[in-house]
Amino acid sequence: MFWITIPLTVPVVIVQITVAPSLRVFGVHADLAIVWLGCYAAVRPSAADVLPLIMTAGLTLGLSGAEPFGASLLALLPLAGLALAKDTVPLPSRYIAALIIVGVAGFCYALFQPLAAVAAGVGLGPPLNLVRVAPRAAIVDTLTALVWFWPIRLLFAARPTLGSFRRA
Repeated sequence: MFWITIPLTVPVVIVQITVAPSLRVFGVHADLAIVWLGCYAAVRPSAADVLPLIMTAGLTLGLSGAEPFGASLLALLPLAGLALAKDTVPLPSRYIAALIIVGVAGFCYALFQPLAAVAAGVGLGPPLNLVRVAPRAAIVDTLTALVWFWPIRLLFAARPTLGSFRRA
């Protein structure tokens, strides 16, 4: 599956950097990489399927974005933790799991990315922006996940395999 999802992650990140900032809701834009990775993590049966994609998205954001290299990868670490926690905590549906993962990861990403940039020497700006932007980003990411979950589930959900047709 990685031969499809890793090359698909790079255009999602590029669209996030180029197109998404012009589509603002509540003063913020959706973090499409968070939505893509959160929905994919909820759809797949194991977190091992999404961890290479998180690394690919973090590296692509770091190489093509304006923030310091590694800030996005560090900000995506809570998403990796949520993907791992999804395997241990049973939830009633994958849809609810996707919304929780995307909402929490969107909040953490909007909070940790500027803090990681400050650690690299970039100015933070007013700290109140973190308090104002992070909840809005979580809401917009969750609203985007409401729509993105179903096509991702249709395309990438693990399907049960049929047994063999041999006689015993």
